Order: sequence, then C-alpha cells, then structure tokens
Amino acid sequence: MPDTLVIRLKPTAVAEASWIVVDSAGRKLSDIGTGDLTHCAAVARQRRAVVLVPGAEVFLTEVDLPVRGRARLRRAAIFALEEHVIDDVEDLHVGVGRRLPSGRYPVALVAQAHMQEWTDRLNAVGLKAAQVIPDTAGVPGTANSRTVFIEDDVVYLKDGDQPAVVLDAGNIADTLQAAGLFEPDMTDADENQSSVTVYLDEASNDECADLLERIRKTASDLDVRILVDPPLAHFAHHAVTNDQGLNLLQGRYAPTTNLEKTWRPWRNAAALAGALLVVSLGAKGLELLKLGALEDELDASIAIIYADVTGQEARPGTALQQFRQLYNAKIGATGSADQDFLTSLTALAAVLADTPDVLAERLSYRNNTMDLEVTASGVQALDNIRRQISDQTGLVAEILSANPDGDRVRGRLQIRTEGEE
Repeated sequence: MPDTLVIRLKPTAVAEASWIVVDSAGRKLSDIGTGDLTHCAAVARQRRAVVLVPGAEVFLTEVDLPVRGRARLRRAAIFALEEHVIDDVEDLHVGVGRRLPSGRYPVALVAQAHMQEWTDRLNAVGLKAAQVIPDTAGVPGTANSRTVFIEDDVVYLKDGDQPAVVLDAGNIADTLQAAGLFEPDMTDADENQSSVTVYLDEASNDECADLLERIRKTASDLDVRILVDPPLAHFAHHAVTNDQGLNLLQGRYAPTTNLEKTWRPWRNAAALAGALLVVSLGAKGLELLKLGALEDELDASIAIIYADVTGQEARPGTALQQFRQLYNAKIGATGSADQDFLTSLTALAAVLADTPDVLAERLSYRNNTMDLEVTASGVQALDNIRRQISDQTGLVAEILSANPDGDRVRGRLQIRTEGEE
C-alpha cells in the first residue's frame, strides 16, 4: 500500500488546511504542513489522499437496512433517518459504510452544501481524494473505555467503539459534566464508571489540572496522554489504521477511475455501435428466416418435379437426395442424352431460388424439352423467369400461356436446348 497523504480541512470556507504523510501503519513520514491547499497538491503526487472534514458537520449513526446494493442502501438510509433530521432530505448527502458484525450499517449524513464546498476546494487545486471522512474517525478509542480528546476549545468524546461526537467547549468542565462524564458531587465511593483516556496538549494539561483530578475520582482508571505532535498526527494514524469504510465519496461524488475517464468520451459511440450490432443481428436473423422459408419452397418444388418425372412420391425430407440418385442412375443408363435435362433443371432451380414469389406446380420433360407449369404474382414475374433462363448458355425459354388465377397468374413455360425445335 502506498504512503497516504492525510489532509485536514478547516471548518471555515477559507482555503487553509493542514496535511501530513503517513505510511500504511499510520507512522508519520513528514512534518505537518499548513497553509493553502495549492501547497498540498504537489505533495499528493503518487500518494493516496485521505481528506478529513470537520466532524461537527457530519451526523454519524447506525441503522438497519434490509436491502443490498450501494445505491439502494443510500436511498434506504436517507429515508430511514428522515424523521430524525431537521433538514430536508433533498438537501442532505448520505454515505453508507460496510456492514457491521451486528448486521447494522454505519451511516453519515452531511449537508449537500458542505459536501459540495469541500469537493470544490479539492477540485480547484487538482486534488483527487480516495476518501473523504469526518475527522472524528481519527479519534482513538477502545472498547469499555471513554476517550476525551481536547483540541483548543473543541472536545471530542468517544464511548467505546461508538463514533466520536464533537462538542464546542466554552468551558471544558461544564461540557464534560453535561456529557455525563462525571457528576459534581460524585466520589470514588459511588458506582464507578468506565476507564477514561484524555488526550490534550501541555498547555491544556496545566489549565485542566482540577478537572483531571475530578475525573480521576469518578473513573475506574484515568490515563492522561500529553500530545507531543499536533492533533492531526494522531487523527491521521487512527484514520488510516482503523478504516471503517465510511467514505463520503459516494453517489454523485464517487471518484472516477482512469478507465471511466477513458471510457466516457467513447460511451455514446459504443452505445451506437451496440445498437447497430443489434439491428445487424436482427437483419441477419430475418434473412436466415427468409432463406429457410425459401429452402422449404424449393424442396417442395423439387418434390413435385420428382413426382412428375418418376410418378412416385418422394419420402418427406429426401426429395433432393432421391432426385440426385435418379439423375445418377439415368446418366449411367443413357449417358449424355440426359445431360440436357440436368442443365435445364439446374437453370430452373437457380432462377426459382431468386424468385420466391413463383411456385413450380408441374413439370414434364421429353425430347430435350421441358414443359413447366407455375403460378406467379404477375406476367412480369413469368417474363423474368423466361429472360433469366434464356440468359443461360445453350438454353431457350418461352412463355406458352399466362392466365389469371385469383390474384395470381398461372403460366406455362417451355425450356429447350438451343438449336432444338
């Protein structure tokens, strides 16, 4: 896993931010930088970028969602929490994390306006974040313990493995008392609460000496940890190593991959190509159906010819095969005398295959002359047959008669070898 650049955006809309580079274990690889995001963009090269946004602007909870699929989970989450938020759900952006062992899903709600502001600030300097998560995700904590993380006039509270909450602390003691961390008259003789871990800098440690002593009396155990590095170093460590998968970059804010970027300009062309392929396959399918029907008609015509020549009915599906056997037998018996018959029949079969609106009904052959009775859509179709056969080398065709038969024409044609009368 590559190094991670962790960027922390300030609560205000100004471009100021702070950042640090850490390895996969959360150990810091750089000093903390502070300033305009443009200075941070150069550091982001070849590094995975994780952005911490103000946790006070993000509402975290857990819900039961009896659906699957990322898009459906997000829709279900927003409506499951609709009664618990003041804002119009249309003005909120929702992120859903990975399913927890309890079967519930972690959910984050944030105003669309804030989400848009944060992404606009990143896009303005060309920063592509892999994750955008609330800074509360970086607050350390363990099961059966409470964590108090004091940063200036802000207090982060984390109860066990539950998501941390952010409190603006005009007075830290009053804030912690209001949060139920201790009672003013509680002594060590009372029922003890869980152990407490407090993170604060050296200056805050001096200012909160009395407060820490009060907590010590009411907690089963108090662990005070003086921050040597700025809070971002600790937030970055825990955000990277305790990834809960609750990334706000979902829905319209989901990052695009290089493949998606490459694909996007070709998407319309691919859709048109796909449509063309469907139409082409459909046309080929229709053509195959027509050819199949034409083959059936040709088989029927061959069966009629076979019956006229032999006086016997061909077995179903074997007319062409039996006709070939008959031809071979005749050629073997009479030699080249029947070659003219085969030539005429071959020419006729080819023409009928090209004119599906013509049906051969009766055929006879004697003295090198073939008499053919057909039905066609009109006289023009009969003339087309005559012309196409006459175009064959060594053959002459003529129409002997053409009579109306309902909406069609019944005609008689004669085909003979050129030079025969």
